[in-house]
Amino acid sequence: MTCATPKAGLTIPITVPAGSLWTYFIEVNVSGDFNETFRRLSEDGRPDLYSNGRPSLVHSGTIEATEGAVSRPVLIGRSDQHVPDGRIIEDISGITTASELLQSIGVSCRSGN
Repeated sequence: MTCATPKAGLTIPITVPAGSLWTYFIEVNVSGDFNETFRRLSEDGRPDLYSNGRPSLVHSGTIEATEGAVSRPVLIGRSDQHVPDGRIIEDISGITTASELLQSIGVSCRSGN
């Protein structure tokens, strides 16, 4: 699933086999969110070509598809905003207010009936 970061709550229903175990990832970013570590201009004066600022933060968790199951993902790292290679970088030094972007994150399982 993918979507823009919502300004309010978000529910994305999906159908999965009952009893199956899932590892999920949630990636969150706000473009143009610069700080001392992730600057608008590099030390040699080059602009951030994509106006990314801080990289996407990646949260992850696991959940079993059983009625009433709830999972709270944890922050596991970040992307590299300049090299789209799919790696998750565990070093989150330099991340400041971006880690507070979401007030709460949860994944839950409920019957579709």
